[in-house]
Amino acid sequence: MNILNEIVGIKKEEVKKLRQKYNTGDFMSKELYHSPTISFIQRFNASQNISVIAEIKKASPSKGIIREDFNHLKIAEDYFAAGADAVSVLTDEKFFHGSINYLKDIAAIKTAPLLRKDFIIDEVQVFEAKANGADIILLISEILSADQIKELTLAAKEAGLEVLLELHNRNQFDKIDFSANNLIGINNRSLSTFKVDLTITKEIAKYLPKEVFIVSESGITTKKDIDYLKENEDRFGFKVEEISRQDIEDNAISSTRIRKALFDGDIETANELLGYEFSITGKVVKGKQIGRTIGYPTANLKLTDKHKLIPKQGIYAVRIFHKYEYYGGMLSIGVRPTIGKNLKQTIEVNIFDFDEFIYGEHITIYFVERIRNEHHFEELNQLKNQLTLDKVNSIQILA
Repeated sequence: MNILNEIVGIKKEEVKKLRQKYNTGDFMSKELYHSPTISFIQRFNASQNISVIAEIKKASPSKGIIREDFNHLKIAEDYFAAGADAVSVLTDEKFFHGSINYLKDIAAIKTAPLLRKDFIIDEVQVFEAKANGADIILLISEILSADQIKELTLAAKEAGLEVLLELHNRNQFDKIDFSANNLIGINNRSLSTFKVDLTITKEIAKYLPKEVFIVSESGITTKKDIDYLKENEDRFGFKVEEISRQDIEDNAISSTRIRKALFDGDIETANELLGYEFSITGKVVKGKQIGRTIGYPTANLKLTDKHKLIPKQGIYAVRIFHKYEYYGGMLSIGVRPTIGKNLKQTIEVNIFDFDEFIYGEHITIYFVERIRNEHHFEELNQLKNQLTLDKVNSIQILA
């Protein structure tokens, strides 16, 4: 038995256990499942330089432990700061010492698409990937039938994920509908022998449809390898340029800047750095229902992730996702100084044009813009008048 067959055998057992523990609905209830994805294809299309997918990998069957002082978050931060077009995260545990938790952790700070790199053979792994922050998944044609490729691609599209379909030789062409799978990875490494040959990309690319986007995988480790790609850039549809260290440092986007923007309540900057709207997910729980008495009922939120970073206290214009529908609204983060003293911080959202009973259900909040600080009002009627102005401002912002 070669190593690839061994890996797939183990993966089938892992999938059985995963299906026993979770169903699709479990993954769909996760906060990250409803977070907007970042498109690698759009970045690939827009880039004037060579596009780079940087990999986070602790070990491999051929090399053993690659990095002893492995810190997945620090590596990811370095990749994002250097301008990687995407970051690939190994999630296979047994053979590559990866973890699905690495993907989830990095999703909290991502500024570029995240690729879940694993041996995906079942749709439950696809939905698991989305629920843990992936934007794109790897499918390996060598271990999949034509029907599996089709079904897993459809599952990915249903979940809002892009697919990088990997092949290693022309014998796998018959399995692939290139109109459905137009992002093709050519693996220069044989998954059976783990030998690397960079010329494989050049040889296979000649026979692929012109409209296909090509990613050359494995074996690209030196400037000489990049020069080889430069020689073939017309076929691959990219322009290769060297980027100086100063250019990278001047344009670095770090998770530290994102966290600072959120702590300052600068949602617009945070969203710009993230590339999508910052969001939180939680279960709706009962509050004191004081808002209902002044015409502004709110849903009190208990966060799904207790470690989630919360923006600065204040009032925000937001979008709310509930049961596959989006609604406008305004959200308060604070201690409700008009209601009393020394109260705990709460997160409450008033959903516009919405009057459903949703206690116990999960909603996702997308932050658009901070409107104002939290204020103390002497009377509830003053608070009501301010909320009326806040609603007008929120509607204008969300329009």
